[in-house]
Amino acid sequence: MSKTTSGRREPGRFRAWLRNAFATGHPDMTRKDEALLADVAAWVVDRRLATPVCLFLESYRPLGYLSSQALLMAKPVVAMALQTFPDLSNHLDEARFGRFVHLLEHRTMIGHLIMKIEEAEDHWQSRQDRS
Repeated sequence: MSKTTSGRREPGRFRAWLRNAFATGHPDMTRKDEALLADVAAWVVDRRLATPVCLFLESYRPLGYLSSQALLMAKPVVAMALQTFPDLSNHLDEARFGRFVHLLEHRTMIGHLIMKIEEAEDHWQSRQDRS
């Protein structure tokens, strides 16, 4: 922080720094990221878990960053599960899991994931209505 000519610190700069100290910003979404979120949404809807997952995500939205860090700590367990259960690797691999955790670090991604789940649920519901 810079000092003024009288030797005193500028109060506005510290407040501006503190306001943005823990900001996570918005990640650059790629097509692979969109496909990853769509796959997660499809997986949730295929198991008829859209409502409980959306409720869970909405209630833990303020703790999104902490949740992503908890998933990061679980990475060794996920790697072991992927080796133990080969069917699980059809839906997930270590690289995609890492990218999913990285996406959840950003505040807007939980809302984006909920939106993808709701879109997949609407699509599933329209297919059921046609048959």
